[in-house]
Amino acid sequence: MKRYTLIISLLALLMYPQTGFCQKVAVVLTKDIPIYNAIFGKFLSQIKGSHPDVEIKKFIVAENNDTTERDLLAFSPQLIFSVGTKATFVSKNIPGVPKIYTMVVNPIGEGFCSKEGDPMDDMTGVLITVSPREQFELLKKIMPDAQRIGVVYDPGKSSLTVNSGVKVGDKMGLVIGNIPVSDPAKVPDKIESLKGKIDVLWGVVDDTVYNKNSMEFILLFSFRNKIPLIGFSPNQVKAGALFAMYCDYPVLGTQAGDVAAQILNGKNVMDVPLQDPADVQYSISSRAAKLMGLKIPPDVESKAEKVFD
Repeated sequence: MKRYTLIISLLALLMYPQTGFCQKVAVVLTKDIPIYNAIFGKFLSQIKGSHPDVEIKKFIVAENNDTTERDLLAFSPQLIFSVGTKATFVSKNIPGVPKIYTMVVNPIGEGFCSKEGDPMDDMTGVLITVSPREQFELLKKIMPDAQRIGVVYDPGKSSLTVNSGVKVGDKMGLVIGNIPVSDPAKVPDKIESLKGKIDVLWGVVDDTVYNKNSMEFILLFSFRNKIPLIGFSPNQVKAGALFAMYCDYPVLGTQAGDVAAQILNGKNVMDVPLQDPADVQYSISSRAAKLMGLKIPPDVESKAEKVFD
């Protein structure tokens, strides 16, 4: 009789798991701001769709990182999703837990991935920079004869994007002239050194090069020398860049939710490569195109999120 009772109890446990066995996911936000909360909302919706019983708890990074770390350890999550660089630093300090991050501009420089762009330290991520291939494919639609692309960048901040761009450029028959710089004061000279050597200037997310002090010079260089600038935000296109590709930030949460589902289902986080953003949009400047003597193809213009005249 005792034997049958034990069997029935085991079956009950399998059919109706106790709450103590519920999977826990911690979501850590660097700040309590609308865009981060929108990413959290998309993540929550996606993960609940595949794992409705998972327990999800949101944390906002406290002024003292140690406080948040203690709260995370007390929660004992099976997975951590971090939004923003500071939140990712906090989650990195929680040992033995797989982690996913997004909204990190410089994952290599921050030590969140290897120099080759591979996962490390039980962490993978959803990137915010549009893949160079997508940017170059759009460029070729607008400037089919363009071959020489120049990029000035800080190796400590944007080498992941630039290295990927060099590889993609080789396959597409493009020559990528990459000029490293680590001192913002030297950026104008580095930009000027590309005069007469390139068809297009490729702007990457890198605040050593692209900041409020340098943008005016870079745009003047572009117009004076009729060298179009590929930007990375609508504001840059509004200011004079030829076009910019960028992601829909909230959808990064959906992508992270897909990755989280794989990990909760047993996939090793180290086997999940860093993800390029999936929902990509672009803006173009018809005004910049005219000044550069270019014509935007109608199909390219019709698919743009914004067109600046």
